[in-house]
Amino acid sequence: MKLIVGIGNPQEELKNTKHNLGFIVIDYLIQKFNLEKLVKKKFDGLYIKTENFILLKPQISVNNSGICVKQFVDYYNISQENLLIIFDDFTLPFGKVRFRKKYSNSSHNGIKNIIINLNNFNYLQRLKIGIGYNNNEFFWKEFVMNNFTFLEKQQILKVIDIIFKELLLWIENKITFEKLMQKCNYLY
Repeated sequence: MKLIVGIGNPQEELKNTKHNLGFIVIDYLIQKFNLEKLVKKKFDGLYIKTENFILLKPQISVNNSGICVKQFVDYYNISQENLLIIFDDFTLPFGKVRFRKKYSNSSHNGIKNIIINLNNFNYLQRLKIGIGYNNNEFFWKEFVMNNFTFLEKQQILKVIDIIFKELLLWIENKITFEKLMQKCNYLY
């Protein structure tokens, strides 16, 4: 069983912000897999469970996402190789994709909180999608809370569509996460 977690803020007014990119990816996966909306609620998270995977959107602040993720990991007995966290990364150029496995000094507070809560894991598999922070434009906290423009949203959805095909192979256990990293990290 895979657990795929999108990081975002649950408030309706933040739905289209750059910081909600993880939620946007989960919504995309729901659509691609022809699943119903996330309506089941458990451990402060909205989720849908299939035979092979669970899609999860924690419904607490981004910075406390680890609490919800830890409860799902424990309840469903998810191993570290079957967990994937999807989130925005303002340090990456817009639309760049990076699959990562090892812990690092993340600038994302939600990821920091997940690492703290999953302290028995040796690594954390992540999909980072760049939102292209420009130091001259805004203070970074304001930047991540801005909505995507129409054009940016279209570009991000194209990127998600491209990586979906590769991500599907991992979900179906046809490739390892290491192969996924090798295939995708420098193509996009």
